[in-house]
Order: sequence, then structure tokens, then C-alpha cells
Amino acid sequence: MDSVAWALNTRPRKALDSNALLEDLARDLTLRHGRGFSRSNLSYMRLFYQRYPICETTSHKLSWSHLVELLKLDDELERSFYEQQAIAEQWSVKELKRQKKSQLFVQKYQLYLPDREALGAEIERTLLEAGQ
Repeated sequence: MDSVAWALNTRPRKALDSNALLEDLARDLTLRHGRGFSRSNLSYMRLFYQRYPICETTSHKLSWSHLVELLKLDDELERSFYEQQAIAEQWSVKELKRQKKSQLFVQKYQLYLPDREALGAEIERTLLEAGQ
């Protein structure tokens, strides 16, 4: 975090675009801590924080690679569905990608898609029946 504060306080205003900041931060963190802090990884870390603001709601049963795949889904219900399925079925990252590509969520719940409230209730009912 010191790197972020330093970057924000020492850069001219016009240079504070997010891409340049992420590039600088990625470089600084990589020098200090080693691999794992690429610009794209930092973007996913930020997205993770935005989509999962309370850490306890994420499962420790999923790897970072699983979470990155889930973060690519904008729809919260769809993301939650795939998250729960990946845990229950112990999907690999490759299997999660395959299920997303096959649009399992849409196939399973297409009747409910126009009514978001009914969709959420149906997903919850299905998960309860499965013992989640």
C-alpha cells in the first residue's frame, strides 16, 4: 500500500490514469515481492474486492484461478451459481470454463431468466435440495 500512496502523491495529476498506475504498482510489487503481481492480476484483485467485499462469503475451497474465472461473470446470480456448482461438483478450472462456455446456467434456468426474483429463489431451492 505504500507504493500506491507514493504513486498517488508524487505523480502529476494528468499522469494518474489507472492503466499507468497499475503498471507502476505491478512493477513495484513484483520487485518487492516477486511473481504474481502483473497488471492483469492486480485488476482481478481489485475486481475481487469489489465483487466480494466481505471475505467470508468466498469459499476457501476454490483456487485463485477458479475465482478469476468467476470474476469474469458480471451477473451476480450466474457467478454465484457457478461458484456453488464448482464447489459441490469439485470442478477443475478447465471444467468450470467448459461449463461456462456451454452456458449451463442459461440452460438450467432459462425459464426463470426474465424474473430475477424467481430465478434466485429457484437456485436457492435447488442448492438446498442438493444439500448445500
